[in-house]
Amino acid sequence: MIIIDCEQGSHEWHCARLGKPTASNIGKVITTNGKATASAARRTYALELVAERITERITEHYVSVAMERGKELEAQARVWYEITHAAVQQVGFCVADGGLTGCSPDGLVGENGGIEVKCPLMPNYLDILGSGEIPADWLLQMHHCLYVTGRAWWDFVLYTDVEPFGGWVKRVYRNADMMAAMGSAVDGFAVEVNELTARVLNRMKG
Repeated sequence: MIIIDCEQGSHEWHCARLGKPTASNIGKVITTNGKATASAARRTYALELVAERITERITEHYVSVAMERGKELEAQARVWYEITHAAVQQVGFCVADGGLTGCSPDGLVGENGGIEVKCPLMPNYLDILGSGEIPADWLLQMHHCLYVTGRAWWDFVLYTDVEPFGGWVKRVYRNADMMAAMGSAVDGFAVEVNELTARVLNRMKG
């Protein structure tokens, strides 16, 4: 793994992740059952990455009010985790060995762990807290972070600033079968994006 030490959201960060499949979109590449996807969303995502490689411009996506609030609360959640659990190292972007994919961790913990912070609106917060289960899409993101970083575990940090609630943590451990499936899916997707990029560039030449 290569750690690119920059501020998330900065120009350097955007350049680091340009054209690479990342954790937030990994559900378009691999299913929660560890199978490569075969959906229209996969094709669209591949084309977005092709466009990024050629134009050197990051794809813009819609940001909802809930997502904005989540980002605002992330720093608070991180402080809460540090007080109740362990110190957190903030990094910019992590690139997997081989350079095919990467992730932007919400934090690295010690030598072996990391965190995924989620601050959903109250109905979703209560639904997750009540079930004690991490939503499948977010769990997949955590497995991708484990794949990229090579770490042993990742803590899911559910947080709200609404009293009397607060934070809740559930640990996910590295799973050999999922890591193998992730590697296969990412490699296959990278080949697809490379081939699409080559075809587009050839057509552009006339």
